[in-house]
Amino acid sequence: MWWPTPKRHNAMRAAAAFWALFILAQVGCQTSTHRFADPVSAAILHWQDTRTTDSLIVYLSHAEPRYRAEAALALASVQDTLAAEQLGALLLDDPSATVREHAAFALGQTGSFRAVNALIPALQDEDSHVVREAAEALGKTLSLAEGHELHRFRPRDSVQMQGLAWGLYRLSLRQAPDSVLLTTALTYLEPRHTTEARLAAAHVFARASKLSAPYVHTSLTRAWATEKNVHVRMALAAAAKHVPAATAVPWMQKTIADPSEDYRVKIGAIRGGSAFEWEAVKDVIKTALRDNHVHVQVAASELVRTLSAREKSLDVKDEMQAAGDLRVKSNLAVAVLQGRDSAATLRALEDAYPSADAYGKAHVLSALGTAANSGRAFAFVSSALLDTAAPAVVRTAAASALTHLNRQSNDKNSERFLPIYRTAVAQGDVAVIGIVAEALKDEKLGFRALISSTDFLHEAKKAFQLPRDIESLQPLLEAIAYLEDSERPKPPVNAFNHPIDMTLLKELSPATRVAVETTQGTIVMQLLPEEAPGSALNFMQLVRQGYFDGKVFHRVVSNFVIQTGCHRGDGYGSEDYSIRSEFSSRRYREGAVGMASAGKDTEGTQWFITHSATPHLEGRYTIFAHVVEGMDVVHKIGVGDRIVRVTWQP
Repeated sequence: MWWPTPKRHNAMRAAAAFWALFILAQVGCQTSTHRFADPVSAAILHWQDTRTTDSLIVYLSHAEPRYRAEAALALASVQDTLAAEQLGALLLDDPSATVREHAAFALGQTGSFRAVNALIPALQDEDSHVVREAAEALGKTLSLAEGHELHRFRPRDSVQMQGLAWGLYRLSLRQAPDSVLLTTALTYLEPRHTTEARLAAAHVFARASKLSAPYVHTSLTRAWATEKNVHVRMALAAAAKHVPAATAVPWMQKTIADPSEDYRVKIGAIRGGSAFEWEAVKDVIKTALRDNHVHVQVAASELVRTLSAREKSLDVKDEMQAAGDLRVKSNLAVAVLQGRDSAATLRALEDAYPSADAYGKAHVLSALGTAANSGRAFAFVSSALLDTAAPAVVRTAAASALTHLNRQSNDKNSERFLPIYRTAVAQGDVAVIGIVAEALKDEKLGFRALISSTDFLHEAKKAFQLPRDIESLQPLLEAIAYLEDSERPKPPVNAFNHPIDMTLLKELSPATRVAVETTQGTIVMQLLPEEAPGSALNFMQLVRQGYFDGKVFHRVVSNFVIQTGCHRGDGYGSEDYSIRSEFSSRRYREGAVGMASAGKDTEGTQWFITHSATPHLEGRYTIFAHVVEGMDVVHKIGVGDRIVRVTWQP
């Protein structure tokens, strides 16, 4: 089997033993119900936090199965392929089913051919929970040519079937599903299967590109008629795009017109309409725009905006004028701007701008950014971008809108945009600089021929700090490299900068709750310090500082997430530290609380709550809490709502 050499193994044992003694000295005789009060568990957490693979591998051969399991789960967050051989040996040989289950999950997170070599035989494990984890992990790790290894697996019970269903879903995220995968997924939509298997299968079709196979149409239509679980129905509603309009549209209309239907199912149906022509779905959309739930209205207006990119001059002028929500009005305005009444629509947007709040202004600017070849829109958006007194969300929205106008005209008017970009870059807002840099490095826009010196970008780079500005720094570095015709730069890496405070961590128990009082009501969340200790502790420390008090929910995606914690209020705000990603096999379901990030190990202060099952986030974004009270409040929150205060309940 795949084990370290004895010499290396002994050295790693000595290092781990030293750290365990050190932690024991720190813990002393204090009592705690927290598992990290245990010195060995604390040592494993330390090596996980510092991403020290060699030291974690030592614990994979610990005499206690508890520590082997913890070390395997720690390696799922580290995601170092150097551990794949040892994890594979653990999966195939360990006597503890829990250890094998965690090893399978870690291999799915880590990848490599060594992971696949261990996961395939693990499908024959005697424990069905291990098989379930191995099947899903194979969906994450099999190469596109190896999908048959999953297709030919025959589950022996419902637990294994769930694993296969989720494995097929993971595989479908990485490649276009073939007929074998689709046939199996359709089978799992049948009522005789567990809710978990049906949910996985429904998400295969919710996220897949349009499928024209008649057998898919028939099975999906039958599933709509029989499915009772609301979360499965949400995904099936989004799968309406795979069914001919003659069948799908009447069902969509009935669903959206039903006042008793869950608003999230309605949103799924609206999004499923993206595959159809305007004439087919216009009545469905107009019904949705009159719905009592603003999230349904927003989703309908977003579909109009999507369809307007394909079809010009959609007939929604009356609906735009009647819309009470400025986000809805602005999305509908995008469609009207493509028609003959663009001048009047521009005036209406400009008239709405002065009295709108910062987020309303951002929505207006986003709409103006689609007004191609409009000198009036160019002037308005440019003025908003260069207004240094404007809130951050307004300036970043203006930057995005201006670059969108630029891309619509390709390189025909780039010379007109360049002076505005130079001035905006010189003002020093790193988020704006990053957005502008995305345009400057776009070969289609021709800026290399217009810019003789990149000194202004090198000067702007001095304002950037890591890890705070990592998200905006990469496009700036790429723009400089493109304009100088030099080698593409490697992505900046966040160095380890914020170790977990073990003393403070002991104050968190698995029962710790926080109350998030918002302008819409109170949400109570239970932290998960044993599953995501660094993230839960970071959140607790920020709560104690009052950091979240007054923060805005700057991002709300209907039937997806509400997000907050940004000090700028536009999603680009980070602090001068970052924490580590922490992954577990916990699922993203309704009310899961996750850490937002710009990539692995870049988390800080921003977090989100999910409206419903969002399985594509699993294994990619840390879950550090879940909502225990107030999901009705979560469903009401919109962009611009605020946190009043967050209080800690030990």
